[in-house]
Amino acid sequence: MLKIARWAVLAAMGLSLTMGEQGSASDISGKVEILDGDTLLVGGQRMKLAGIDAPELDQQCLNGSRLWRCGLEAALALDQLLTVRKASCQEESKGEATEEDLGRCFGQDQDIALTLLKRGYVITAADAPSDYRSAEASAQQAGLGLWRGEFVLPAAWRQGARLAAESQNPIICSAPSSLTDLKPPPAGEGDGEFLGKKKTPRLICDEIEQLTENLD
Repeated sequence: MLKIARWAVLAAMGLSLTMGEQGSASDISGKVEILDGDTLLVGGQRMKLAGIDAPELDQQCLNGSRLWRCGLEAALALDQLLTVRKASCQEESKGEATEEDLGRCFGQDQDIALTLLKRGYVITAADAPSDYRSAEASAQQAGLGLWRGEFVLPAAWRQGARLAAESQNPIICSAPSSLTDLKPPPAGEGDGEFLGKKKTPRLICDEIEQLTENLD
């Protein structure tokens, strides 16, 4: 009986060690590149932030009667959250249909997706945890970000749905594939402020207007 008990303990310890090693293997950390409002490159690995959905880079939303580039603003908001350009992610699932994994990511001592939800730049996904849904509800009640006006759900936008105003005023020049494709404005030209703190970089394409609205 004692031998059986000792074997069981050793087996349990071995199982625990194996699970621990697997858990640590699923954590990814490293330097960050922003791809869009909910997608990062972390240590060279493409990672989709779990529990949220962001407007696409070329998507526009309405604030009253004014169209604004909510997809690009969401990406710039994410960029501002990661000024040190490092993050760590807890991988939740491996991408099968796409090359991106799904995970909960942290940077500068904060849950990145949760912070974006609090500021209203993104919406919750179907599998979002309760704290994410609470953050979204608070942003909606306060009229922050997307919740200042009308917008098409990102999933519907990817399927071709558009606001009437957006269809009548399509973007002439598409956004870059990542924020690393942005360049600063020419010397001597003023820039609008982003989040009331930092200057918004000018896109390579001159047709895109500078983002000047304070979204705090």
